[in-house]
Amino acid sequence: MPLLITYDNETMQDGLGSQALRLLGIFSIAKVLGIGYQHSPIVSFVEEYSHRLRNNSDETNLLREVNNFFSFPSRISNPKVNQVLIMREIKLLLLLKLKLRYLFSRKVVLLRLLLPFKITDRNPLIYLFGIRYLRRLQSRLLFQNDTTVVHVRRGYGYLYSDPATFRPRHLPYEYYSAAIEVVRKKFFKDRDFNVIVHTDLSPIDINFRPHKPQTSDWALQFSGVEAQTNGLDLPGINLEEKVRFPKNSLVEIQYCSEFMQTFLDMCNCRVLIQSKSSLSYLAGLLNRGTVIWPSSHGHAKYPSWINSLKIGLSHQEFKPMMEGSPDL
Repeated sequence: MPLLITYDNETMQDGLGSQALRLLGIFSIAKVLGIGYQHSPIVSFVEEYSHRLRNNSDETNLLREVNNFFSFPSRISNPKVNQVLIMREIKLLLLLKLKLRYLFSRKVVLLRLLLPFKITDRNPLIYLFGIRYLRRLQSRLLFQNDTTVVHVRRGYGYLYSDPATFRPRHLPYEYYSAAIEVVRKKFFKDRDFNVIVHTDLSPIDINFRPHKPQTSDWALQFSGVEAQTNGLDLPGINLEEKVRFPKNSLVEIQYCSEFMQTFLDMCNCRVLIQSKSSLSYLAGLLNRGTVIWPSSHGHAKYPSWINSLKIGLSHQEFKPMMEGSPDL
């Protein structure tokens, strides 16, 4: 029985965008290498303020929406697994060796892989196999319109995320201002253009009471705040005061829109200005238009994307103080 590969959905249950990108990567690798794929959906995720979870039903519905979209077919239904291999990450050569080792084995060997990026970041074109499948599967949801979408990902994770996994690396507001001006000159020089800004910030100061006990536990550990009882005070950021928009732009700022609406807006726009998030990276893979990739992104540039440095968009990473505001 050949080797089977699946997503390790238990070891690191972080953001929805991060986990969906891993699913896409592992499915794509399986297709490229001719390895049997077994689907393991996302079972849990880190709560963020932008999710607006009020109860278990909200959490269940969000998880269902994401899993329904990223539903990849398994080669075998309910296989009787004889051996399980669990690996955090793997290089291409080792995976090929495992495939050959078990090619004629009578055992069913299942590789539970967490991170596919040692393979996909070396050759991002591997994603094409998963991209094509999703475009067929979700053809009613994926189409191109004439908007420009900007993903301003900054958030409040420094207040309520696990210190072991939170990486406070975001783009400065000036980067987005410059990127929007470049888009105007290149694509919309002589006419008005529609700009949709999606952000995980709140425009006003708010008090956030997490739904998940785990989020509250992390907030207590990280910020010393009893979030379940007292809530977390999150500072409001008005993006109209932080990002410059051209005079001929029709701007709509979406603060903490529904997760799938944000994702699909980024998938379907004519021009996508990515943040350094997995979610906008994932949307960029499915986007048929122009994608501007920040050169300091943690994942490799897809070949058809525009490198921010190539169009004069240099930037420094934004690193907030743990005890301070996200607007430093």
